[in-house]
Amino acid sequence: MLREHVGVRQHAGESHRRFFWDDYLQLYVWFDEDERIVGFELSYDLTSDYRAFRWKPADGVEHYRVDDGEGRAMKKAVPVMRVDRSGIDPDILVEFTARSESISPEISLLVKQRLREFLAT
Repeated sequence: MLREHVGVRQHAGESHRRFFWDDYLQLYVWFDEDERIVGFELSYDLTSDYRAFRWKPADGVEHYRVDDGEGRAMKKAVPVMRVDRSGIDPDILVEFTARSESISPEISLLVKQRLREFLAT
C-alpha cells in the first residue's frame, strides 16, 4: 500500500512535490502554487525490471526503463532513464489501483486516467 513520505526535500525554483512509495511503486507528484497537479512520475517493479511512467501537461506521457549502471565496470553508477518504446506493463494499472487506496482520490484518479490513455495507444 502506498504511503506518503513526509518531509520530502523541496528544490528552490521547482514545483512543490509529494512522494508516495511501497515495495513495488514510487510516485512523485508535482503541484503548482494553487495546488493543482502539474506532473507525476510513477516508477514500478523497483527490484526486478525498474521502469517509470512520466506525465507532464506540456510533454504528455513517456515510458522509461531505468538502467541502474550496475552491470558495468564502474559500479555504483548513477541510474539513467532511457525511453522505452516496448510498451508499459498492463499490470501496472491493476497494481497501482490496488496500492493507491490510501492516497488522495485526485492523485490516484489522474494517474489511473493517464495510465489508461497510454495503454490504449
